[in-house]
Formats: sequence, structure tokens, C-alpha cells
Amino acid sequence: MKNAAPATFAKHACDSRCSWDNVIHGCIRCGNLRDAFKSMQEASIQPSCHTFIALLKACGKLKDVENGCILHAEIATNGLLQTNQFLGNGLVDMYAKCGMLDKARDVFHTLPYRDVVTWTVLIGGYSHHGHGEEALCLYDKMLLDGIYPNAITFCCLLKACGSIQAVDKGTEIHGHIDRMGLLESNLYVANALVNMYSKWGMCKKAENVFEMLPVRDSITWNALISGYVKCGCGEKALKCFEKMQGQGVSPNIVTFVSVLKACGSTRNARKGVEMHGEIHRYRLLETNIFVGSVLVEMYAKCGLLPNARDVFDNLPIRTIVSWTALMAGYAQLGDTSNVFVMFEGMVGECIKPNLVTFVVVLRACSRMGLFNKSQTYFQVMSKDYGIIPTLRHHTWMVDICGRAGKFDNAIAMINKIPFGPDQIVWKNLLGACRSWGNAKLGKQVFQHLLHGSD
Repeated sequence: MKNAAPATFAKHACDSRCSWDNVIHGCIRCGNLRDAFKSMQEASIQPSCHTFIALLKACGKLKDVENGCILHAEIATNGLLQTNQFLGNGLVDMYAKCGMLDKARDVFHTLPYRDVVTWTVLIGGYSHHGHGEEALCLYDKMLLDGIYPNAITFCCLLKACGSIQAVDKGTEIHGHIDRMGLLESNLYVANALVNMYSKWGMCKKAENVFEMLPVRDSITWNALISGYVKCGCGEKALKCFEKMQGQGVSPNIVTFVSVLKACGSTRNARKGVEMHGEIHRYRLLETNIFVGSVLVEMYAKCGLLPNARDVFDNLPIRTIVSWTALMAGYAQLGDTSNVFVMFEGMVGECIKPNLVTFVVVLRACSRMGLFNKSQTYFQVMSKDYGIIPTLRHHTWMVDICGRAGKFDNAIAMINKIPFGPDQIVWKNLLGACRSWGNAKLGKQVFQHLLHGSD
């Protein structure tokens, strides 16, 4: 009977901890992280490692770094990082998902043991937040540490290679994937590889990988279709979409956006109208802002301005993308008066114009020969909206000055171009010199063209 009391107490403690763990897990499942932390702090019994891991995962998902730091302190105080590898991995992952990569790396270096999961969550964090170079450096260090990547690591690495145009490294990693037979066994890796080559505009490489795959899902098809669009191969994108439908793979938002862009680039109005019907059937215009903007852009590029305007007027939310797309459509058809009306309407609705908007406006000024109006818009761009003019803006301004015979203004504008003019700028100015009979300046411009310098 003497041993009964300690045994009963141990069972009671265990039951109590299990009860608190269940309460905390229930809060996490309901998405109520605040109550989960309140329950943890009210408990006189330390949560289990399993519960700590669940809390860390929730903090990472919600980008709740404040409570993540509280957990880190609790875990460190109890010395759990030295005894539980899963907690260490969870902590690195939490900081990485919250974008606190320095903290993730600090924790990483304090861990007594690092496995492929530890390395992968850190590599994935750097890759996800656009630090491709750092992700690839970590990969090299991982190999030196004797840890070989798994399928998830490869997905993170391929994303990193795609974002920084690391062609040689990406090709090398492709070789590793082939040797491990992952293309046949892991669709996530296969999709990441097709996506990487598509981002680089290497459509033939993407095709080759695509054709080798025993299984393809919507992500695989979308990666290839978007690659064709990026390469300017709109017809191939549309044919690929037809094959996708023929194999019974349902399109999603990403598919519709890529196919609409392909319709616009190929001026395939018939297919565009058909896609509009599908989008309407899926009720996507009511739930996705971006799809509506791309639909406006597609109709505008196809020259169907009434259709574009009808879609635009019925959008639940109009963004800078939809406004600019419709303005570009009017500019393309030479309806410049509507470009300026749209611009004023957009500003009136407190939508700030962007770089592309001002390219469209200056293009309209050039078409109409509106020298004074173009000067106003060019000044407003930087003065009122803080937009630094790019080469395209300067190119249109030089073109406008040249058309108006304002050669001093044109030269002054050329001198403002941050990285110097390109061949298009000089060709436009040479054309203006020819039109106005300015032989002296024309000879100087010709010399710039001849020597390929500014």
C-alpha cells in the first residue's frame, strides 16, 4: 500500500497533462491559437512535446511570431531542444514560415543533431522568401555534412533555381532527381521540375520532362501551359489546354488565367469567348479578382472593347490591373480620348496608377501628338505618385518630343535616362529627324546607332 500513493499521483499527473493537451489541441483545431496559449499558461503541468510541436506548427501557419517566441522560451527553459529533435525541427520551421530567417538559422546552429528535415525546412524558408542563392548555399553545406536531400528538399531547391535563373545548378539537380528515379515516383518533384524549366522559358526542356511522366495532374499541365504563354507560344498553350481537357483533367483558376493570356496574345476571340462561358459557369468572376482583370485584358487585346467594357463594368472590385487593361485596349484601337477619361475615372476612385498605366497614357499622347499633355503626365508620375520613370517611359517621351519637332527636349530627355538609351530610342529620334529634315542631328543619331552606344 506504501507504493500506491506515488503510483496514483503519477497516474493523476499523466491524466492531467493529457487533459490539458487535449484542450490545447482542440483550440488549435478550431483555429483559436489565443485560447490554446491561455490554456497552456493556466496549466500547472508542462504540455507534452507533441503539443509543443502542434503549437509551433499553428504559429508558423498563422505567421504568429510573437507567440512563437514565447514557445521558444518555454522550450529552451526546459532544455527540450537538446533532447527532442522534432521540437528543434518545428522551431526552425516556425521561424522560417514567419520570415524570420536569421532566427531560424540561429536555432538551426544550436541543435545537437540535424537531419534532412532540419536542413529542408531551412532551405525551404530561404527559397520561399526569395533568397534562392542562400538556399542553394545551404544545399551545398548539407551535402558536405553528409545529408542527402529527399523529395521535399528537391522541390525547394528547384523553386530556388527557378527564381534566380540558376540554370547550371538546376540542370545538376535534375540529374540527381533522374538518378534517384523521382520523376517516376514523385509527382511533386516532377511538377517542380516542369515549373522550373517553364519559368526559364525553356519550353522544350519542360516538354521533355512532361512527356516522361507516368502521371500528370492539373499542376503539371498548368506549369507547361504557363511556360508556353511566357515563351510567346500562345497556340501551343491552347493546344496543350485541349489535350488537358481530353484527358479529363479539370481546369482551375491558374489554368483559366494562362489560357486567357494565350487567347489575348493570339487574338483568338472565339476561344476567349468560350473560356468566358466556362469562367461564368464556375462563378469565378464573383470570387476571384485577378480572373476578371485578365478577362478584360483578353477582350481588349482581341479588339472586342464592348465585351471588355461589359466585363469591367460588372466586376465586383476593379483593381489597377483591370483599369489599365481596358485603357490599353482603347489605346491599341486608337481611341485615345477614352484612355484619358478612364485615367481620370480611375484616379477619381482613388486607384493609384502604376508603371504600366503611365506607359499606356504616354503611348496615347504619342499617338495624338499631345506634347504638353505628355509633359504633365510625366511630371505627375514622379511628383504625385512617386514612380521612377523607366526606359519605356523615357522612350515614349523622346518619341513624343521628336514627333513635335522639339529636339532640344528630346536630347534633354535622353540625358535623363538612368542607364542610357537603347537602339529603339535612337531609331525613333532618327525617324523624327527625317520627318523634320533635321540632317545635322540625324547624322549624330546615326553615329550612335552605328556604334551601338549612347
